[in-house]
Amino acid sequence: MDALRCHRSHCQTRGHRLSLGPERSASKANQIGRQGGDMSDDHGNDGGDSGVIPGLPPRPHRGWTFYEQPVGKRWSTSRRTITETDLVVYATQFGFGEGLFLDATAAERAGYSGRLVPGSLVMSLAEGLVISGGAIARTGVAYLGATVEVKGPTFVGDTLQVVAEVTAARLTSRGDRGIVTTRNEVFNQHGSLVMVYSPTRMILTRHAD
Repeated sequence: MDALRCHRSHCQTRGHRLSLGPERSASKANQIGRQGGDMSDDHGNDGGDSGVIPGLPPRPHRGWTFYEQPVGKRWSTSRRTITETDLVVYATQFGFGEGLFLDATAAERAGYSGRLVPGSLVMSLAEGLVISGGAIARTGVAYLGATVEVKGPTFVGDTLQVVAEVTAARLTSRGDRGIVTTRNEVFNQHGSLVMVYSPTRMILTRHAD
C-alpha cells in the first residue's frame, strides 16, 4: 500500500515509508499549484530535491493567515538531526532517567539498536521545525492541544522532517481569527514515519503587523 494512502486511512502499521510515484507527485504538484505553492522555491523542494522524501510540498516563506490555510493545504519543513547533547540535556533536565534513553546496554537488551529519544522530545523538535519554518509567524496566537501517535522508534543521530496538512479549519464568532487543525507527519532520514501528531491552533485572519 502506498504510504500516503496508508496514512490517509490512518493505517497503524509502524515505521512505514513515504513513497510518491511520478503520477502521484504530479498530482500533488498540481494541487499545490492551486493552493498558491511554489514547487521550485529556493528551499530545493522541486523534483531534484536532495532530501530523502521525494515530491515534498513547498515550505512557508512567511506566516499564513487563517484564509491561507484551507483544508488540504500541505507544506514541509527543513530537517534537523537529533544530537547527543539534545538527548542528554533533555533527559537530565526533565527527569527522563530511564535506561532506554541514557544506557546503551539497557537499550540493546530491550532489543533496540541505539538509545531511544523520548516521544515528547521528538514532538518538541518537530514543533520547533514547524515554528522556525515560519508557518505561523505573527499569525498563530494560541496552541489549543494535540493528539499524538508514535509510529516508530527514534534514536540519537536520526534526522527529522515534518510534512503538515490542514485537516480542519473554521472561523470563530469573533471573525478575526479561526481554528486550524493540521496532521503533522514526522519522518526520519530513511523516509520512515516515526510520529503523527495533530495540533489545533488559533490563527489570525490578518497578519499582526
